[in-house]
Amino acid sequence: MNFENIVKLKLSIGIAIKNYKEMCSILGEKEKKGKSRLLQIANWERYFKWHKDGQKFIIDEVFEMPIEKIDNRGKTENNKAKYLTNIEKLILNLLVQGGSLGYGKIFLSKSKILKELKMINDNYSFCKLRLPKLSEFMNIDKEVIQEWYDSTSRMLESNLDISLKNLESQSLIFWSKEITIAKAIPVAEINKPKVLKTKITDQYDEEIINYDYFATNKVVLQYREGTDNEKRFILYTEKEVLKEMNFNNKSQVIACGKWQDFIENVNNILLDKLNIAFYYKSYKIIFNIEHILEETIEINDFKLDKIDQSIEKGKLNRDIIERIEINTNNRHERAKKVMSKILGKPKNTNIIFRSKDNYIDDNNKLNDNLINSNAKDIKNDVKKIKIK
Repeated sequence: MNFENIVKLKLSIGIAIKNYKEMCSILGEKEKKGKSRLLQIANWERYFKWHKDGQKFIIDEVFEMPIEKIDNRGKTENNKAKYLTNIEKLILNLLVQGGSLGYGKIFLSKSKILKELKMINDNYSFCKLRLPKLSEFMNIDKEVIQEWYDSTSRMLESNLDISLKNLESQSLIFWSKEITIAKAIPVAEINKPKVLKTKITDQYDEEIINYDYFATNKVVLQYREGTDNEKRFILYTEKEVLKEMNFNNKSQVIACGKWQDFIENVNNILLDKLNIAFYYKSYKIIFNIEHILEETIEINDFKLDKIDQSIEKGKLNRDIIERIEINTNNRHERAKKVMSKILGKPKNTNIIFRSKDNYIDDNNKLNDNLINSNAKDIKNDVKKIKIK
């Protein structure tokens, strides 16, 4: 399938394709049966996301770049992500550190793992929650920054997942994505405990949220994996909030710029009903420490001392930046090609800013500040920006 065909079709969020036959016709592919059809549909996931409504395919998202193809050995097509082996080495070292107490389990958020492996720096997550401020601080259009975060986040998560799958195929780990909750626990116990949520705005227009216990004014946030009942209630609450906001799925919420409103509404209900302040997705990795140690010893060029780890992480950081730059250049060249064939203004506004001369420079500035492990700490500077 030629990705240019999808761009020309201008598939957009919410469009409904009647059935499999019509989808094949639109994509210019032959209809298949059995396992071949399953593989064909799986390949479509490299180009766009959808959900099923009966026989219909409802388009949720179209990627600006196809996700790298994985062959039967778990390696990327043409070995594009050459740094995957490096990621696996560093994950093994992370497990050695996490398994030093003999628990054989780590439970970390995606952002913490990415930071530990030096795939992002400290500015990345902080600035992601402050896009308007980051936009003004760096003098880059917010749409360009949002696209950079979307594509980069998807690429980093894909690389992490592929590396974990490779380790699992060697029977070194079991891994899964779980829900971590922050349970608000009052320090004192009374008959009817109640946690109150308050908001204040500081001198930099930064919103600060406090969780207070009305009796002692002290609350401790306990982080742990959610129980099945808690996950079911979170799921139920998310669906009810989606209906209240007149959305069918989370992709529509993000596309309409209402994600923060959605999360706030869900968290308010969870706090009121279950004393859960907030929740997020985490990686849970189960392993046997003796096998992890055996594996690290057998890798000739892999050592566990801090200097070698620093070198490995520095190399990975540079490789990540190189991959992002390649993706950026591909988007830019494709956008210029599309613009050269269009009369008037294109319906897809992404094509416009991707084709601009400063697009490459803007993306490189984002790489330098949000990915580069040697970047200057800009968190305080971004925080001080006041939005007009």
